[in-house]
Amino acid sequence: MPQVLKNKWLIVWGGGYASVLFYLSYFITRLDEYQLFVSFSFLFIFYGVFFYSKKLSVLGKNNVSVLISTAIACRLLLFFSVPNLSDDYFRFAWDGNLLVHSYNPYAYKPQDFLHLEGVQNKEYLRKELYNGNSSLFPGGMNSKKYYSVYPPFNQAVFALAYYLSGDNLYYNILFLRLFLLLFEVGTIALIYLLLQQFKIPLSNLFIYAFNPLVIVEVIQNLHFEGVTVFFVLFSIFLLSKKRIVLSGIVYALGIVTKLIPLLLLPLFLFRVQLKRLVIFYSVIITVLVFSFLPFSSVDLFQTFGESIRLYFKSFEFNASLYYFFREIGFWIKGYNTIQIIGSVTPFFVLSFVLFLTVKTRKNQQLFVLFLLFTVVLFFYYLLASIVHPWYVIYLVAFASFTRLTFPLIWSFTVVLSYYAYRNVGLVQEDPLFLLLEYGVVFLAVFYDWKSNNFLPYGNQKS
Repeated sequence: MPQVLKNKWLIVWGGGYASVLFYLSYFITRLDEYQLFVSFSFLFIFYGVFFYSKKLSVLGKNNVSVLISTAIACRLLLFFSVPNLSDDYFRFAWDGNLLVHSYNPYAYKPQDFLHLEGVQNKEYLRKELYNGNSSLFPGGMNSKKYYSVYPPFNQAVFALAYYLSGDNLYYNILFLRLFLLLFEVGTIALIYLLLQQFKIPLSNLFIYAFNPLVIVEVIQNLHFEGVTVFFVLFSIFLLSKKRIVLSGIVYALGIVTKLIPLLLLPLFLFRVQLKRLVIFYSVIITVLVFSFLPFSSVDLFQTFGESIRLYFKSFEFNASLYYFFREIGFWIKGYNTIQIIGSVTPFFVLSFVLFLTVKTRKNQQLFVLFLLFTVVLFFYYLLASIVHPWYVIYLVAFASFTRLTFPLIWSFTVVLSYYAYRNVGLVQEDPLFLLLEYGVVFLAVFYDWKSNNFLPYGNQKS
């Protein structure tokens, strides 16, 4: 029998963790700000106590399999719940409906689509998705005035879920959740294989597998960051096996799920042999072109591109340094300079990525990419005008291959951002909560810096 099953302390830990997770997912909404934060606090206490209790210091093969099974069971526990912290699933069902009925989701804003003649199941679209009149699914979608911002792979999954569920939003949620659950199983397996391959402690598997934010945001709230994480990890695994073409295809799938892996592409320079790198990049470009071709009946730069630009130049939520620069803009210009800041931010981020790529060129080990990914995304989020809690999932996943602690700290403090939703129909941030969230994160970054945790495994100073 695996040692973990003989330890009563671990059984109590698992039962307590699962119980709080169940309560948070089935009985709390984002309007219940105090219960939400208390529940997350208990989950992270369980998370931290187990991780730092040295129960994971020696993991045999049997113990790893039990822990992986437990992590999957925790995700299965949420299977029949309704997303309680995000209403994005309304738009998922909307886009899937359009595709199944041969409409291009990048061609119509929801507020305009309902005025078209000949639209099938218009009442379902209007009542269930657009307005959210159902008592089980209140609120409706949050992006009625904008074209879809979800790339082609997402659209394909949305269409499949709608095809299988029809005009039943609950079934749609379940099919999406099943899809995400399968990818989560794959991600956990990949982390295990990559940890073995790169000779990093297997206890790091726990970082992603049991992180409360990951479980709640991917499985409970149906965010596809977990799918992108899978594709990026799988791509690097294939690169390590010299499967260059397949690696490029998989990485491109990550991009057409969420665009964020585009930002990380320069970091592969100096870590992949030049000829292979050219093939890798060429395959990615080819897959991207063919992925968007089915939607080229409209000017994608005008529609899809417009929504992306609006996202970065109009919306503000849970930002850090961006708010500081915005206040300087108010002082100098007398108005909100988000348009200006949003225009120059990509230049600074790209410059940082290129600088980091050149600066670290001598360390050509493939697993160093995970450390660089984490640093780049953290820098990007510091300058971004909008940082949703689920964005931190990337940092947690990539931190599994580093000694960094700040991504784990942030995965807890970012929950404070949900306090902005405490009033129905109103997003109102509290500066004190922002200061607390990011103040703790910056302290954790300072700790990591002083502890040499920003050095990759095998290169840490004594």
